[in-house]
Amino acid sequence: MLKAISSSEEQILLFPDPNSPVKEDITADVTVMMCEVARKHDAIVALVKETSALQGHVIISLHVESELSCALMCLNTRNCFSFNYKMNKQICELNHTNKFTSPNDIILDLDSTYYEMDFT
Repeated sequence: MLKAISSSEEQILLFPDPNSPVKEDITADVTVMMCEVARKHDAIVALVKETSALQGHVIISLHVESELSCALMCLNTRNCFSFNYKMNKQICELNHTNKFTSPNDIILDLDSTYYEMDFT
């Protein structure tokens, strides 16, 4: 499971699980993609809540191959501040808000994981 991702070279691909499927040979490619992002420098995508989703704020829903692909889509979408990744269907839902501005819209969804952009 994706734990964190960043758009700066100092903070990239934080995968604490040693059994992570991410291989060393793709790190450079992912770094290049992230550094080309036109959003604020040092944006980080962080896991917020497993088995949860933010409802009612989806701006786009699309099929992706992985959580990493979903994270990159959010980084490249100007008004994306969080996303839901539905594991079984490989669906990425980009949201125009987050749990801080819409705390009552977080729901239990056993197939989803909720992530947020952190621009600090």
